[in-house]
Amino acid sequence: MEDGRPARGWRGMRADDEATAKAALCANGDHASAWSVRRRYCEGRGRLYVDARARGGEEKWFEEVVRPELAFVRFVQSRFPKAPSAWAHRRWLLARTMRFGVELGEDVYNCEIQACDAAIARKKSNYAAWSHRAWIIQIMGADSCAVQTALRASESLARRGVSDHGALHYRSRIIERYLELRPSDASKVFTRELEFVRELIDAFPGHETLWMHYRYAFAEAVKRNKLLASDADFLATTKRFCEKRRDITEASRVDPSWAEHAAASEYRLANALDVWTTLVVKRAQGRRVHVSRESPNEGFTVDSD
Repeated sequence: MEDGRPARGWRGMRADDEATAKAALCANGDHASAWSVRRRYCEGRGRLYVDARARGGEEKWFEEVVRPELAFVRFVQSRFPKAPSAWAHRRWLLARTMRFGVELGEDVYNCEIQACDAAIARKKSNYAAWSHRAWIIQIMGADSCAVQTALRASESLARRGVSDHGALHYRSRIIERYLELRPSDASKVFTRELEFVRELIDAFPGHETLWMHYRYAFAEAVKRNKLLASDADFLATTKRFCEKRRDITEASRVDPSWAEHAAASEYRLANALDVWTTLVVKRAQGRRVHVSRESPNEGFTVDSD
């Protein structure tokens, strides 16, 4: 301490800044200024290691700075699993590590997936954790087998989170990543995806998230293969599905509680999907579309030129 002021260390930080930031984050996991102090602290230490590259400085940076910091972030996330700033700090650490030339191993990916799963278990509808998990898939490299494995694993995640938009958005990000590596599989992937979502809607009626994911899969299928807009079998499958979900009498016979709790939502969602898919198909065919509604109690009608 000089002239009554605390001594300064990493990049002009006061000696007690790092400890103060830790204390602040234990009280508020989304304290952006405190995370900024942590970044300055880590970056300052990292410069010392990277300057010693001939002596394996990058690996030392990861083992002695990044791993302990990731452990601290996970501790903070055990109390604040949705804190966006904490997830941003994790991404900064990993991105900085890759910039220093350190290759992230499978153990790092597994550790990140476990951190996401733990946060999602503590707080449902955790979009920040799902987005981080999707980011991890994006940086895994050009390993289509690993991405395909993640895609299969996401089926069980989607089944457990049928009302969680983050879970299905994560699945859509995996699909897009897989098709970047294997674009020729697009038709097979989206055919399977539409079947999968129909299964979920049949098993879990009344969840709008599932119907929105169906729209995503349908639109992407038509976008990637324009011939589907004229494929009678492909279009009839969705038409029949919408008609089935609108049949309240049949649904009530199979499950009497369904009509009481989910019938109104399911009828509305099925009507909306029917109109929406018609719009997508006609626009893919290059036709101008007009949507009209004669009265609030009637459905929409679609006309085209």
